[in-house]
Amino acid sequence: MRSPLTDPLESLADAWLSAVRTPRRQLMLGVAALAILVALLVARQGTMRARVGAFCGLGALGAVLGAAAILERRVWRDPARVIERLAGRVDPERARRALRALTLLGDDGDVREQGTSAELARLHVARTLAALPAERVADGARRLGRGLAIGAGVVGLGALGLLMVRAWSVLEGADVLFARRGVAPVSMQWLEEDETELRARPPDYLHQEEHRYAPFGRLALPRGTLLTFRGSPVHANRRLVLTDGESEVPFVDDGAGRLVARWPLADTVSLRVVARFGDVVIVEPKETEVTSIADAAPIVVLEGAPRQIHLASCVSGDPKGCGQEAGDADGDSSGDIRIRYEATDDHGLR
Repeated sequence: MRSPLTDPLESLADAWLSAVRTPRRQLMLGVAALAILVALLVARQGTMRARVGAFCGLGALGAVLGAAAILERRVWRDPARVIERLAGRVDPERARRALRALTLLGDDGDVREQGTSAELARLHVARTLAALPAERVADGARRLGRGLAIGAGVVGLGALGLLMVRAWSVLEGADVLFARRGVAPVSMQWLEEDETELRARPPDYLHQEEHRYAPFGRLALPRGTLLTFRGSPVHANRRLVLTDGESEVPFVDDGAGRLVARWPLADTVSLRVVARFGDVVIVEPKETEVTSIADAAPIVVLEGAPRQIHLASCVSGDPKGCGQEAGDADGDSSGDIRIRYEATDDHGLR
């Protein structure tokens, strides 16, 4: 738009922009920040619909801001649009007069119709542009700037208040939004590490006492052990579960302000505490690897083995000789054969 002919309009536009540009940008930033926070809180629900909606909302926000920036640049390149924006509301009559004057000249500054004096046309355009109410335009710009500043303050305070109240929820929403295959990319702490405890109760047939272990690391325990995780939540009102990646056991309130989950040990597992948000989980950074020790088959020792016993006497009906033909000292008059054995297993049971 810069040319000697439109210098008065350039000065008018600069004065208007100096009063409006900064608060308008602040308002746009506030609206964008508030929209992003809302989108992340929506995505935090974790469902496919919520995440797609959040992505679409953020994409639409970017498209609107980009389109507004492009449109704004085009407006300030077109003298007619500049006149409508600056003077159209404060002095419509002079704005229409200036627009009619601009029709005398083309984009290159030459007259549009033959027979029209180019010098007179340019003089007329210059006079109508200079006659635009600069002071009233400046007053209108200042009023608009104050209104935009107030709007930017209200929206900014709203966004700041939402962020302060739900800051961690916003972070969770961002993590859930970019999840892949149901797992968020950034791990988070869900139980207070210093207050988390792990207790293991061996199977009842072992007749052993319950033991306490460090909650994270590697363990080797008998199959059938009942693992109990108990801890205080870092953030309230989260749906926490204990999982091996396939099965899940929910944490429940133990009545004393802490959460507890019990896992019966079957196969070797790697257990993690995770927070579930719809179809997405955010895992804790540490895990508990538990090796399941299967109960070995018992060892049976038969006294006097190996040996042979001839059953001919037993079959013939001579109970007295049953078992005695092989030198069996344990045979009795009833024909029974006594067998002595000892059975032990890997846990010392006899």
